[in-house]
Amino acid sequence: MAKFFKPTKQLKSRKHASAGKQLAQFSGVAEKYDLSLKSIVSNPHGKVAFVPGLLTGETAKIKPLTYTDKVLQGQIIEIIEESEKRIAPECEHFGTCGGCQLQYLANEDQVTEKENVLKQLMEKQLGSIEGVWQPAITSESWGYRRAARLALWWTGKKKLTLGFRESKSKHIVDINSCAILAPALEKIALTIKPTLLELETGQNLTHIQLFDLDDYQCAILRATEVLSLADQQRLIDFAVGLNVHLIVEYSDSRYDVLHQHTAANGEQLHYSTDNVKFEFSPKDFIQVNQAVNDQMVQQAMDWLKPTANDTVLDLFSGVGNFTLPLAKRSKQVIGVEGVSNMVKQLKHNAQLNDLTNVEAYQADLSVFDEKRPPTWLKPIDKLLLDPARDGALAVMQTIPKIKPKQILYISCNPTTMVRDLKILLAADYQLKKAGILNMFPNTAHMEAMVLLEK
Repeated sequence: MAKFFKPTKQLKSRKHASAGKQLAQFSGVAEKYDLSLKSIVSNPHGKVAFVPGLLTGETAKIKPLTYTDKVLQGQIIEIIEESEKRIAPECEHFGTCGGCQLQYLANEDQVTEKENVLKQLMEKQLGSIEGVWQPAITSESWGYRRAARLALWWTGKKKLTLGFRESKSKHIVDINSCAILAPALEKIALTIKPTLLELETGQNLTHIQLFDLDDYQCAILRATEVLSLADQQRLIDFAVGLNVHLIVEYSDSRYDVLHQHTAANGEQLHYSTDNVKFEFSPKDFIQVNQAVNDQMVQQAMDWLKPTANDTVLDLFSGVGNFTLPLAKRSKQVIGVEGVSNMVKQLKHNAQLNDLTNVEAYQADLSVFDEKRPPTWLKPIDKLLLDPARDGALAVMQTIPKIKPKQILYISCNPTTMVRDLKILLAADYQLKKAGILNMFPNTAHMEAMVLLEK
């Protein structure tokens, strides 16, 4: 499921709850980036000043917003000297919409800077990474999202805003275009609004979720109350016109398929990678960038090199994005996932693909009791883990005890990844390969893949 933009919480000073105004504006030079590609800017206030939107080497006039004793968060008032790498943002909503914050930098330069900051973090925390770094996995910078969720905000029966949240706000940007959406999804998002405005019970709709799948597109409207029969027919007519698989999801998690695409299977959606078919429900997590996901799965298989003699453990397995490609190549694969519905989906997907060597278990991997080891915890040959942003700290101390020869760690948060890798390196694992996965071009999000061996 696509992640909805969440405004960052304002940094509050321990001494000055709203005292950013007390600091004078200043001119400074962007010296380097932090992990989110905010610039760290020289300043006369003796603080580490973080400013989004600046390129290294640029000089700008900065307005302090908030600060603590050591840290200042600032905002650009004026760029005095621009970098030759700065480009014009492509999207008309840049600066207002909360997404795609890095449009002022070309995609290849974004990848380079993401690599640089991750290398610096790893070298500082883990030591030398000489000979480890591998080429980045990338995709087109526009039209890459195969899944997205947009808000529907009604301010009256005939007044509707459809789009994404504004930067640092709960307000919704009424989009006229969205270049990161797959073109077929952008077309749905931009053409459905007149139909929604015709609905008698349209104010019951709060979001629209879009998927660009292997054979068809799907639109899911989230409703707080049942729509009238007349409104359902208006939506069906729209779906027929664009040949869209249309579902209404009610607040009690009930689904109503209004228009069935010939390639669809009710509320069960599907995608493919590595010649494996994955079915999933609208609430299940899938990777939104198909091009990067396909390459990521292939690289995982290439780096881990599972064989017909290997038993592989896949932690945070989801609906089987890595589990099933591993199962095609391994003796046995054990998938462990925290969300029970996705565990059921993983079992279903294994059966769907005639893979009989898959075991699937539900477990909360954010907590772990070594005194009561689960049945799935046993010696293995290889381990793959793909945790959420919090990482996998709870299971890190246990991993060396099950003695995997190789560990493949896929991360969406470099900070927690490095924290976890420290534990594995202390257990005599060695870092063999590392590289970034640019899953979200034009944003500061950074994903990485690391291979360790013993």
